[in-house]
Amino acid sequence: MDFLIKVLYVISSGLMVPVVLCLILLLIYMFIALGYHYAQRKEFIDYSKYVSVDLSQGKVDSLVNYISSRRSSAILFYFAQVIEEKDSHALREYYLNSFELYVNQRLSIFKNIAKLGPVVGLMGTLIPMGPALSGLAQGDIATMAQNMQIAFSTTVIGLLIGYIGFYLVQSKSKMYFHYLRDLELIDGLYTEKIASMKTLFNENLILK
Repeated sequence: MDFLIKVLYVISSGLMVPVVLCLILLLIYMFIALGYHYAQRKEFIDYSKYVSVDLSQGKVDSLVNYISSRRSSAILFYFAQVIEEKDSHALREYYLNSFELYVNQRLSIFKNIAKLGPVVGLMGTLIPMGPALSGLAQGDIATMAQNMQIAFSTTVIGLLIGYIGFYLVQSKSKMYFHYLRDLELIDGLYTEKIASMKTLFNENLILK
């Protein structure tokens, strides 16, 4: 039994370095993602200001001008494809579904990180507790203080990662669903236009 306990202790102690490394990498990634999100947010504000109002009035030309005057992004790519396939409902539906898939994939990354951060932080909290309690039992206050410092630091970093992930999921969800609503509106406008053209064509045939 003592041997098994020692094996578990060695395994858990060996996980400390990967846990700390994982927390550092996750934190760096989340700060990069946060900066990229603010750039996307600025683009979204410009889009809402110059395009979304016109789309609500059935005007697609402003969106075409907006896309052509800016560098193509992952989101604007789907808008461009939907506009290019204005005569094909099937292809527009394909790009709409592709955009939904893209949104789900992007959001799932941050949802998973928002859960993973606190879990890894908790591991970084519990692993040093063993040496800390051992140091306390032996009267080694310095060792206990050092391990407790590591434990509290990993907890804070894990919670920070979780909070950033939660914020990104909430903020990106609002932004993506706004884009999706406009994509569906564009698809509907083109569908109505094609339907009206068919109706006019049929009426002309009847008149002839």
